[in-house]
Amino acid sequence: MITSFLNKYNVTNVPIWLKPIYYLLSYSLAFFLFSFSSLLRLTCRISVHKSGLINKNSNYIYCCWHCYVPSALTANSFYGLNCVCMQHPAWYMKPIHILLMMTGAKKIILGSSGNSGKEAADKLVEELKNGYSTAIMPDGPHGPAFKIKKGILHISEQSGVPIVPVRFEVSRYSVSKSWDRKINPKPFSRINVFFGEPIKVSSLNFEKSLRILARELQEPVYKDNI
Repeated sequence: MITSFLNKYNVTNVPIWLKPIYYLLSYSLAFFLFSFSSLLRLTCRISVHKSGLINKNSNYIYCCWHCYVPSALTANSFYGLNCVCMQHPAWYMKPIHILLMMTGAKKIILGSSGNSGKEAADKLVEELKNGYSTAIMPDGPHGPAFKIKKGILHISEQSGVPIVPVRFEVSRYSVSKSWDRKINPKPFSRINVFFGEPIKVSSLNFEKSLRILARELQEPVYKDNI
């Protein structure tokens, strides 16, 4: 019953009589999340470490595990990188779409696995060919956690845009009881952001690229009593 309700609408077909309250709540929640992550960022020590092979004038497909979404928002890791984002179209994702635009995303492409994902991926490929970057969580939107879906490799191969693996180290955090076990930074944490070497995917090195990406992303080791 709950699943049926959650899947009843998407962001494009919310009934007109619901739209006023829907938009009010969506923008309010997005503003709250933006304010919270901004305040949290002020208390944290953030260090960014980038591979020397990353060219600031090139576009990339930035890739990290879904559990690091709060860490990426706190560190504002993808701000200023000229990104477009492919996002789940469900109605309850509207605050996240707004939040991403508030944090610098240039455009939201609606689609995910099982929800017009192929069409959305094709649109994303075209945007990448036009010079945009993107950020993809390869185990999203619903898992299994820390298992790479090959869609990101196909997008890289078709667009010619390399994948940059991104890892986070957070000194103090709580863990959400969700499928991805989100790592939520606590105030006064130290956050290290590591941008790895770009991975150029082709039909000749597809499986090798998958192994390299899995190795570079690494599965987080959760600490107790943090």
